Amino acid sequence: MGQLAYQCSGCVGEDGNTECVAQVLGNRLVPWRIDVGPARMTFDRVEFSDGCSQDVVNLTDFRFRGVTFTGDLISDFVHEEGNHSCAVRANDFCAPFKRGRKAQAPKYGIRMCMNTKHGPGESKVDVVDIDLFRCPPELKRLLPEDRLMDAIRPQLTDHFRKTIDEQIATQSFQTVTIDEDVDR
Repeated sequence: MGQLAYQCSGCVGEDGNTECVAQVLGNRLVPWRIDVGPARMTFDRVEFSDGCSQDVVNLTDFRFRGVTFTGDLISDFVHEEGNHSCAVRANDFCAPFKRGRKAQAPKYGIRMCMNTKHGPGESKVDVVDIDLFRCPPELKRLLPEDRLMDAIRPQLTDHFRKTIDEQIATQSFQTVTIDEDVDR
């Protein structure tokens, strides 16, 4: 009887496929989109501190420190003049017509640093810091850092837990075992 077991190169576990390279998991975490009040954020890049992106982690019990998400923040509440308001202005409707193009709200940068912990029956994400960059001061006043962290944390924890569950399920699916009885 012969056996063949196959796993992708990022999945190296032998005990039910619960081990994975950190960067493989990180790549599944982004892109991530979230709406928080007057802002829409899209995180499209993940980085690990201390070069731990190539570390092998057990997906059922691990901890990351200093994981950074970077992306774009869009807010329609800050007008070109710099004041924030949800009022529509007449000039907002008077734009030259460009076939096939829609005017886009300006994009600003956002960087979020977090510590994560995942164990049996528990997932926890602690957002340590959020930085808004390339954005006007009015937007920083409209979206204070502490309010952003409190608004993002529960949704990020759910996203984190679901991504881990999907990674474990994908790894289980990718593992193929073939038993072969050959009479020769």
